[in-house]
Amino acid sequence: MKSSVKTQRKVVNLPKKPVVGSSSFKVTNSRLIDGKSRNTNQVFLDSDEEEDESDYLAKAELEQIIEMVKNIDFIDPKGNISKDSSDEPYTVNYFHFDLFTQIHDAILTIPTEPNIQHLIKNYLDETLQKLKEPEAVNTMYEKQRTIWITPPSPGDSKVKTEQLLHPRVCVWVPHQLFLKKSQDCLICPAEDCDGKLSSEGFTDRYTYRKIIEASDHFYVFTHTYKCSKDENHIFDGCNEKIVGQLHELSQRGYDIHRMRADYGTSKTLQHITSVYKRNGMSDTDIVAAVKSLHSEKIKLLQKQYTLSLNKS
Repeated sequence: MKSSVKTQRKVVNLPKKPVVGSSSFKVTNSRLIDGKSRNTNQVFLDSDEEEDESDYLAKAELEQIIEMVKNIDFIDPKGNISKDSSDEPYTVNYFHFDLFTQIHDAILTIPTEPNIQHLIKNYLDETLQKLKEPEAVNTMYEKQRTIWITPPSPGDSKVKTEQLLHPRVCVWVPHQLFLKKSQDCLICPAEDCDGKLSSEGFTDRYTYRKIIEASDHFYVFTHTYKCSKDENHIFDGCNEKIVGQLHELSQRGYDIHRMRADYGTSKTLQHITSVYKRNGMSDTDIVAAVKSLHSEKIKLLQKQYTLSLNKS
């Protein structure tokens, strides 16, 4: 006859921070155990199980969760990446990064005049060449005190017609920004490597990439960096481990949440989409909302461009 005594349960806290990167996995922030929603940072084991079996179950559970959330960031209730260092287990909201891909693809379908696309590309190419000139970035940082190149106001009487279409550009050159007090140079972000990074300048390997915002976009220009100990360790200045070596004040000017091979997403977009999700919006509705905002922005720019042409 089986005993009716209820088995005691004990809690094993799992590591809270997965590896950061990109993934298309969709993960919920809790799972059902014994019919109740439990924190995903905990594994519940029977206390009367043999120790080796408990260790095995905990390890298997940990490996499963790490595999699912590998390369996914934590997002707190305010839509920020969680920096919580508390030992207490807590529930986090996971974000489905495939949503950013859907948003990116949807924005690409917005009709844009070919001549306008050509003007923008020419502007980006010309800007990149100017930034490659000696002391160009240093002059921008030290004299203009900014990492941004912004288009002129539509109301400026001296503005040229094509300038109304110019996007904002972020010039991100980490080694010329303030580093953390504990270091005097950028260190290779590769695992088990402490080589010093040297700048290769603006190269064809990492030229410029579009960063999608909630209702607009900007472009980021950054340097290529090579490790002094391993020439195969090559990174762009937007590598999150490089950004993490900068002083907090320098990091505050960095408005990029996630970088991919051909585009990125801004912190503002990440925050907005998180708010949408917490309010029950589906991925389809979120994509439609962001696409609508971008469509309105493009229409506004095209209208300004047409008015300026007619004025001249």
